[in-house]
Amino acid sequence: MFAHQYNPEDTIVAITTPAGKGAVGMIRISGNKAFSLTELLTKKEIHAWPSHTIHLSRFYEKEEIIDEGLVLKFNGPNSYTGEDTIELNCHGSPLILQKTLQTLISLGARIAAPGEFTFRAFINGKLDLAQAEAVADVINAESEKGLTNALKHLKGGFSKSIQILRTDLIKFASLIELELDFGEEDVEFAERNALLNKIEELRIEITQLIESFKVGNAISKGIPTAIVGKPNAGKSSLLNTILNDDRAIVSNIAGTTRDTIEELFNINGLLYRLIDTAGIRETEDVIEKIGVKKALEKISEADIVLYLIDAQTFNISELRDLVNAQYHQNSKLIACFNKIDLLTEIELLELQTSIKNEKLQEHNIETLFLSTTKKQGIAELKELMSKDILNQLRANEQLLTNNRHYEALSKANEQLLLCKYAIEQRISNDLLAEDLKLALYHLGEVSGTISNDDLLESIFRDFCIGK
Repeated sequence: MFAHQYNPEDTIVAITTPAGKGAVGMIRISGNKAFSLTELLTKKEIHAWPSHTIHLSRFYEKEEIIDEGLVLKFNGPNSYTGEDTIELNCHGSPLILQKTLQTLISLGARIAAPGEFTFRAFINGKLDLAQAEAVADVINAESEKGLTNALKHLKGGFSKSIQILRTDLIKFASLIELELDFGEEDVEFAERNALLNKIEELRIEITQLIESFKVGNAISKGIPTAIVGKPNAGKSSLLNTILNDDRAIVSNIAGTTRDTIEELFNINGLLYRLIDTAGIRETEDVIEKIGVKKALEKISEADIVLYLIDAQTFNISELRDLVNAQYHQNSKLIACFNKIDLLTEIELLELQTSIKNEKLQEHNIETLFLSTTKKQGIAELKELMSKDILNQLRANEQLLTNNRHYEALSKANEQLLLCKYAIEQRISNDLLAEDLKLALYHLGEVSGTISNDDLLESIFRDFCIGK
């Protein structure tokens, strides 16, 4: 709503702390009347205070004292929104916060729309669109690595990378446009081999960002990890052991789990979405069939598949079936041999030898021996789950986490391919110029250099009020 109806003359206000009682509550005010409204609230000469200072004051509704707290003053443009801004630290009573808020509204402020403070920061050039979206990612981060990546985007590292790509392309696009102006004179300002090399450089960088999306998106939303295997292999027990909670029903009766169970869990600063699935087997039970179908669907969506095998009843044919299975082609597959506490030392050694002979690592299958009841091998499993992801994190300075950015960069990459084709096939300059414009347009969509009200609306509407 505010993207279409934004009025820079409005002074906005909102409670910025979560609902409920607390020691402290905060109210933010932004706009050209922020100081004058606060003067009416506090009966203090706010305009005379230096910027970036904190003062103790009482808050009044007419002559009645509402509260006593701190007033933080920020002169625009050196504030979060780029406007004159006040932050009031009140006592955390919901009654005090609401009364203070209503007083400010009665004095002429307007309640802020969700994300309107960050929207104003974007409009006033304090943040670009990618950084504004990173604000929401920082707020919603559920893992250490997700937070680290969001903070990198907020600091502008990702935006800077996109801007460099766009600046390089603008130089060549302007030269092609210049050639169009001198079309009849058959002059060439943009050296074609240099342009081809630049396009290839840009495509390599954009492709790396696009390919980082799978890891980045998983880190942001939780790495989908499916726990699968035959009935009674110990899948639900493994889920409970990892979570350290009796989340799933554990029973000796085969087929207990009929539906998928999903839980979020943090391992080494990474967020995982653990999915306990129904045991995979042939069955005539209608409900269990549905559960098996769901299990196979979750396997196809998973980045990591933990395939549990009962070490007591293990048959080498099950392992060979696993090697031939197609569902793990795009996933990291870990074959987990469970219930080793029920084996003798000789039986365990024989099991390990037979598995070693199958050379599973040649098929990109990791192996692990564990006991969910004794919690043996669980620490090693967690390390194995996070090892590859952490290595990819170290290898990628910037990770793409946003669907909108992924789509925009994919479209930019397609246009650059068309540019390359146009140059190689000596297609007319007007078509080449159009392809370059579209590539620049899609790059501009990422940072907000190119934007419209509907796009801004869709981005900021999911922000919390007060941010």
